[in-house]
Amino acid sequence: MRSSRSKLFLSGPCKLDPEETLREYSARYWECFNLGDDACNDSMAITAFKMGLHLDSLLRNSLTRQPSKIV
Repeated sequence: MRSSRSKLFLSGPCKLDPEETLREYSARYWECFNLGDDACNDSMAITAFKMGLHLDSLLRNSLTRQPSKIV
């Protein structure tokens, strides 16, 4: 059950909409994350957040180049 829930979380509706600001996306993402499975670890949450950003986003490029060491 955990793996199907994790897949749903990673590919879920938490994607940055074209007209949405990064602040709005972040707030909506963490609201979605907090409602999710408690077994979801921090690295999975960070990965899902990055996947929701646009491919050409400077933040996504920055986060991808330097993986987080501390959460």
